[in-house]
Amino acid sequence: FPPGGSVPSSQLLFIGLERDYYLLDDNHGFIISIRHKKVILGVLGIFGVSVPDRIREYLNLTLSMTSFLGLAINNSRLWGEIQKIKRELEDANDKLRDNNEDLLTLTLKLQASNQELITSRKKIEDSEEFIKTIVNSANIGIMVLDKDARVLFYNPEMERIFGLKFEPMKGKVVFEFFPHLDKNGAYPYFSKAVAGEKIVAPDLEMHFQSRDHSTWISSIFVPVYDKDLSIIGVTNYVFDITDRKESEQELMRAYEALKVSQNKLAILSSVTRHDILNKVMVIYGYSELLLATTTDEAEKKNLKNILTAGNDIKTLITFTKEYQELGMQKPVWMRIGEVMNRPSIKSILRGFELSVQEIPIEIYVDPMFEKVMYNLIDNSHRHGQEVSAITISAEQSGEDYLIVYADNGAGIKEEEKNLIFKQG
Repeated sequence: FPPGGSVPSSQLLFIGLERDYYLLDDNHGFIISIRHKKVILGVLGIFGVSVPDRIREYLNLTLSMTSFLGLAINNSRLWGEIQKIKRELEDANDKLRDNNEDLLTLTLKLQASNQELITSRKKIEDSEEFIKTIVNSANIGIMVLDKDARVLFYNPEMERIFGLKFEPMKGKVVFEFFPHLDKNGAYPYFSKAVAGEKIVAPDLEMHFQSRDHSTWISSIFVPVYDKDLSIIGVTNYVFDITDRKESEQELMRAYEALKVSQNKLAILSSVTRHDILNKVMVIYGYSELLLATTTDEAEKKNLKNILTAGNDIKTLITFTKEYQELGMQKPVWMRIGEVMNRPSIKSILRGFELSVQEIPIEIYVDPMFEKVMYNLIDNSHRHGQEVSAITISAEQSGEDYLIVYADNGAGIKEEEKNLIFKQG
């Protein structure tokens, strides 16, 4: 329709989108589009009024009003959108606040976990430092090898024994640095430890070019397990026994010198004992003949005293033979428990309850130590007065290590104790 034209009432709902205004067919109203920035926001319908002749003036006035209405509608829409956005922002802020609270809670938990982790790590570090201090201050050599005999660690004492620092050895096969270890049979002990055995190796003498004397070591090979109980390496504990070996060698030299002297004395003593016993047997024989032929009681008493004296002399001569054998044999390492289980000791223990404390050391003594223990038990038999139990224990006393023999018999009177080691 051209501007100012009429339109049928049936088309009222479809107008306002193409023109600024439309007149109704009966001139009793008109319809004006509401625009804002050339965008149609709606229509304004005015009904039941006669369209005056000055319609254009009214329309212009109305159009001016619709521009304000368009602005208002647009602002209303914008306000609604702003409110919607505001609500969305508020909802988002609420969610963000909830998320922040959750995040704060998680942060606090994380901080607590971190603190626990730091504390645990500090404890582990302190524990590792404590263990490291113990290992590094130990007076035994400690070396850790992997399954291929590569050096993973060894302590300062091992550095002293081997004469090499740890760093050049780290990651290297130990037998490459010390081929004599392999030649002297150390590798088989390492292999057995890798297979799961705990091996105590024999004493080994080592020679170093940097030293003017040899070094004696005693070592133990122990397998190392991971958390799954799989063997991952071997720990080698090495003891420097050079001083002990030198003491043993010194004792052996002294023993050899003593043995020479004792052999000379033994020959003289043997001849002398033989002669004395021959004379005693002559006295003993004649005394028995006289005792068998005499009827005089006084003579019989005297002859019996002579026979008793002869027996005493024989006993003393036998004792000198046993005493002579003391020191004739090389000292040996003995364990008290093993000595007490020997047949000669068990034969005299009948009727006694024997208790031997677990003594974790060996003693370096004359082989006649067994005879010493035999005589002690025999004395308990003879003089203990109804002895039923014997106890053997050991204790440290300063630099000495005491072996204590005790029975539950009557004991020795205090005033007689100073006579124990006197003859007669």
